[in-house]
Amino acid sequence: MIGLFQMWYIWNRIIVVRSRILDYHKYGMDKFFDCAGELKATATSESDFLYETIYACDRKVRSNVNNNISMNWERKSRFRNMRMTRFKQDVIIPITMTIIWVFYIVYSFMLVT
Repeated sequence: MIGLFQMWYIWNRIIVVRSRILDYHKYGMDKFFDCAGELKATATSESDFLYETIYACDRKVRSNVNNNISMNWERKSRFRNMRMTRFKQDVIIPITMTIIWVFYIVYSFMLVT
């Protein structure tokens, strides 16, 4: 049970933030966006740059950036941080492990009674 708590409460938070920060650096978002998530002009002050902590923690700014990426970078689908590979690794595997643990616990209680 401690393992399930760690997987869903602690590890899931780490994975989600890590994937957002990875996207921030992969797409060089500090070069294209300001702190509000809008496309920035070429001449802006350094204080207006989008920082990774803002992108990772502020849902409104992240949504703004993702919408701007989708519209301005001509993506076929809406840009999202949770793509299929991450979904498989970060959602399907923990669900599978939880189901295995639930079956194990139910089976062990059936043996006791």
